[in-house]
Parts: sequence; structure tokens; C-alpha cells
Amino acid sequence: MDVLALIDKLDDLVHNARAVPLTDQVRIDREAIYELLDQMRTTIPEEIKQARWIVKERQEMLAEAKREADRIVEEARDRAERQASEQEVVKLAQKQSEEIMDEARLREREVRLGAEDYADEVLGTLEVNLEKFTSAVRRGRERLQGKSRIWTQVRSCRTSPTPTATDQVTGVRPGEPEGVVDLRRLGLVSGGAAQADVPVALHQVTLGGQEYLPDPSDLEAHLDVSGAGAGLGLRLRFAADLRGPCQRCLADAVVHVDVDARDFQTTGRDNVDEPDPDLDCEYLGGPSRQDLDVAAWARDCVVEAVPMSILCRADCRGICPTCGTDLNGGECDCADDSLDPRWAALGELAERLREDGGGDG
Repeated sequence: MDVLALIDKLDDLVHNARAVPLTDQVRIDREAIYELLDQMRTTIPEEIKQARWIVKERQEMLAEAKREADRIVEEARDRAERQASEQEVVKLAQKQSEEIMDEARLREREVRLGAEDYADEVLGTLEVNLEKFTSAVRRGRERLQGKSRIWTQVRSCRTSPTPTATDQVTGVRPGEPEGVVDLRRLGLVSGGAAQADVPVALHQVTLGGQEYLPDPSDLEAHLDVSGAGAGLGLRLRFAADLRGPCQRCLADAVVHVDVDARDFQTTGRDNVDEPDPDLDCEYLGGPSRQDLDVAAWARDCVVEAVPMSILCRADCRGICPTCGTDLNGGECDCADDSLDPRWAALGELAERLREDGGGDG
């Protein structure tokens, strides 16, 4: 099956996935994701084989064009030498030689442009397909890894010991990991609301093999809790910067992240064996599901808010692939040197024609 069709299936699976209430997260069938990824791994080698065949065809076309150009030039030279004995014959030979040269230039240009355009179009399509495939795989892995880590934290909370004395203001128990709040200590009543500023330690984020550090790494997240008959409404707000290398030029880049996340915990589900993402907050644990892991929630929110491309500026030009010069500071000496060495013979021919005044090359 075509890679684009598999990517469309993957996109439909994510688009039609069941949403988690009050969040922008969705539930995805893990087996369906793995099945699509296996099909993509099977299909990609065929796409690469086709790309290699296209490159081979392009090389053969370039070689044929060079041989044809050399033949035409040699034929023109032979004709000119045979007719050089008489003045009129020489003039006629020069005229015919110019016509042959014009035809050769026209044909060379048509063959070159046609071959380059065709190869560029096919390789561009393959590049887009590979980018879509890589992006889809990365999103699927991030979702699966995120859910696995969250469920591990929830199970750990269920097996934690009986709560000890708790700070009456922040709901943080002495001895608990930083960022865990006991909601019972906020004094929340039905229909009421409570607020707390919770200390949170953010970890570095790794994207594309590059590390991005939060600034500040230790901050206070503002937590709002509202009680209702159906359950608890949770809201988390904070702001932070991520600092690391630009993904185009490797210069220092800063990404500002504003987090305003919401979640919900349904009443009467204190003793369930397995949490339901549609009814339970994934970050609540403990014997009565009243211990909120604000730190884990905050770190997941930062990862979800990071853009796909982290740039030092919106119009970053990146670096030269040949010499590594930062193109944001100006052009390098090799920026315009894009001539394929296999066209060297035709390039020399064009230069001779320019010197003779026979054309524009």
C-alpha cells in the first residue's frame, strides 16, 4: 500500500480517536497504531528503491546528453575544417556551425531542464512523504510514551503509604515528592473553589536529539480546584521559557510556553481498579484519589505546548550544507556553486560560445 494512504489512515485514526473530557488529549488504539507503523516499514523500502531508480535514470540521461553534445560539436568542427579551403565555403560552414551550435544549446537546455525538473519533482514528493511518515511516527511514539509514564505514576500513587500531616495552605505533605498536592487539605466544599500556588521542578526537554532547558526550572504553578456534584474541576496555569539550539542554524533559541490546562475527576470513583481516561484525572492517585501530581501534569503540559520547529527567529535561513556558514549573517562563497560536475563539458562549450559572441549560454 502507498505510504500516503497509510499516513491518511494514521491521520484518520488520530482524528477520529475518542477525546478525553476537558482536555485536548485523545485515546488511541495502540494495536492499530503498531499495525500501521509495521505497514509503513514494509512500504518505505519500495519508495526508496523507486528513488534510486530515478537517480540512476537521471544519470543516464545526463551521460547521453553529454555524448550527444560532444558528437554535435565534433561534427561541426569536422565540417568547418573540410570547407576551410575556400572563402565562401568557410562562410557557409560558419553559418551552418552556428546553426548546429544553436540547436545543440537548445537541445542541451531542454534535456537538462527536463531531467532536473523531473528528478526534483519526484525527490521532492519523496521528501514530503518521508517527512509526513517521520512526523506521524514521532507523534505516535510521544503519545504512547506519555501515556505509559502517566499510568506508571498513577499506579505508584495507589501503592503509597497513608498520608501524614499536611500543610494547611498549599496541601503539600512533608516527605512527599515536590509538586504533589493533597486536595483534601484545601478545605474544598461542594459548590466551592480553592486555589494554591504549587512549587514545580521542570525537567529538560529533548527534541530531535537536542536538549532544551526550562527557564526558570523551578517555578510556582497556580492550581484552581472547583467542587460540584459531578466531581472536581482542575485547572493549572503557569508560564516558562525553553532555551536551546535553533533547529536550522544551531544558534541560541528561546520558546515561550503559556500553559492553561484543565482536567476533571468524576465523583464516586475512589476505589476503582483501573482508571478510565473519560472519567478520571490521570494525575490523581493515592488511597482516595486525592493526591494530585501537579509536577507531572506541568511537565506533560510543557512538552505538549512546544512547537514542532524551534527557531531562533521566524525567517531563519539555517546554515550552508557545504561549508557550514550561518546564512543569517550573509551569503557564503559556495552558496551559488550548484553546477553538477557531470555538466562540465557543456559548461565549457557554453563558455566558448560566450567568448565568440554566439549566444547567452
